[in-house]
Amino acid sequence: MRIKWLQRRSFDFTFNIFYIRFIMKARQKLSAPAFRSLLKLTEKKYRQEYGKYLIEGVHLLGEALDAGVPLELLLVTDAALKGPEVAALDARAGSMGIARSTASAKEMERLCDAVTPQGILGLAPVTAPSLGAFWPGPGTPSLIVALEHVADPGNVGTILRTCDWFGVDAVFLSGESVELHNPKVVRSTMGALFHLPVFAGLDLPRVLKEAKKRGYHVAVSALAGGTAFTPAVLPPRSVVVLGNEASGVTGAVTELADRIVTIPRFGRGESLNVGAACAVILGGMKLR
Repeated sequence: MRIKWLQRRSFDFTFNIFYIRFIMKARQKLSAPAFRSLLKLTEKKYRQEYGKYLIEGVHLLGEALDAGVPLELLLVTDAALKGPEVAALDARAGSMGIARSTASAKEMERLCDAVTPQGILGLAPVTAPSLGAFWPGPGTPSLIVALEHVADPGNVGTILRTCDWFGVDAVFLSGESVELHNPKVVRSTMGALFHLPVFAGLDLPRVLKEAKKRGYHVAVSALAGGTAFTPAVLPPRSVVVLGNEASGVTGAVTELADRIVTIPRFGRGESLNVGAACAVILGGMKLR
């Protein structure tokens, strides 16, 4: 009866109504309306409209469940379900009361961004941490990485993964940077997205002014012309700002810098990838 109700719904039903009706104890075959609804989430405008995004693959979904991400649906293909890793993850989701459904290989291919989908996909709500509740108390050592106009999804994902490795307290992402829940970003974080507070869509100059009021030292990374970076350059309460892959940090942010730092070049390379620059700086700092 519920499936028939779904089939009568118009294409533009809301996700909230849809999933209240869709969730069942037994696994169901993905209906055509449900597929069309999920397919919308491959586009940025619908991820933002519905406040939901897709998570691909066994590893990422396992990391999401471990981190307590409230998955709303787990989608698998029959072929993938024969594999032990997918079967175990599916069983775990079932024990947690997460709705489960099966899709055809063709449907899964259209929903996934990866070139070779693993046959398993999750639906998750977009959650936004509170910046007001984040700030550590006065004098507490804290390291934040801020990204301005960083457009490449792979770079942002790699930076989040690097920040997670080195124990960075949070990442600030400017509103002009790539969307945080872009599928390439989500995949390349390798689960860091679920462990690390990421504040996206920020007016970075305004937030940096607030950070400075709270005792943070703002260090802007530049390709040339700054103080040569060494571990002793930055105090223990700092924001490290990394800029656009081609044009670097804007003047509005540079004006707020307490220090501009440059990674010394010893070879003939023309530039350093922003993800690599982040790893060099974090790897060189005494974070703990």
